[in-house]
Amino acid sequence: MVLYFTSNVVEPPAIIYMGRDKFENEELIKHSWDSDVWFHVDKLSSAHIYLRLQPCKVVPAPAPEEAAAPSAPAGRKGKFYTPPKNEAAPVDDHVYCTSWDDIPEVLLQELGQLTKANSIEGNKKDNQTIIYTPASNLKKTGDMATGAVSFHSNKLVKRVYVQTRSNEIINRLNKTKVERNPDLAQEKLEYEKAKRAEVKAEERKRRVEEERQKQEWKNKKAQSSYDSLFEEDAMTTNKDFDEDDFM
Repeated sequence: MVLYFTSNVVEPPAIIYMGRDKFENEELIKHSWDSDVWFHVDKLSSAHIYLRLQPCKVVPAPAPEEAAAPSAPAGRKGKFYTPPKNEAAPVDDHVYCTSWDDIPEVLLQELGQLTKANSIEGNKKDNQTIIYTPASNLKKTGDMATGAVSFHSNKLVKRVYVQTRSNEIINRLNKTKVERNPDLAQEKLEYEKAKRAEVKAEERKRRVEEERQKQEWKNKKAQSSYDSLFEEDAMTTNKDFDEDDFM
C-alpha cells in the first residue's frame, strides 16, 4: 500500500507519496520514476518520501487583514492615524519544478516537515537536516539491507533544514492522505513510454525546424543571386549608346 499526499502551496498541487515500511520502500526504489525526487532525514532512519515532479507555480499567500485604526493619540485630539493598507506579497510567476533542483522553498519545507514527522527519532528532535536527490541517483546493490540505498553521485544531493515541527503543515498534509495499491511497474512502463514519445515528437519538431531554416537560407541565397544578376543586366555605360542617342 502506498500513501499519497497533496500539497496545495503550489498549482497544480504537488503529489507526494511514501511507503508504509522498508519492504514497500524497496518497491518504490525499484519503480520510482527518474524524474521523481527522493527525501530522507539525514543520518537517521525515516520514511522514504517522494515528490512527483511537475511544472508548477507558487500559490500566493493571502494578504493579512488590515489592522483597525487606533484611537487618537494624546495631544492630537480629533485626528486619527490611519495605518497603511497591508499589501499582498508580490506574485511569483516563476515556473518551478521543471528540474529537481528548482523546487520552491515553500514546497521544500512541506516535504521536509513530512519527512521529519515520519522519522521516529527525527520527529522528536529540532534542527533536522533533510536530504533530497533525484530518484535516478539512488543506488541499490544486492548486499544492502532492505530499504537501504546510497547514491551514484553525492554531488546530486541537496539539503533542506527543518528547525522544528509544524503541526499546521503536518495536519494539513495528513488531511489529504489516501491509501492506494497501484501497479507501480505498469505505471512506470506507461511513464517511460510517454517520455519516449515526447522525445520523438521533440526530435521531429527539431528536424522540421532545421529543414525550414535550411530552405529559408536557400531561398535567400537564390534571391540574392537573382538580384545581383538583375542589377548587372540593368547597368549601362556610355559605350552602350550611339552618339545619336544624345543629340
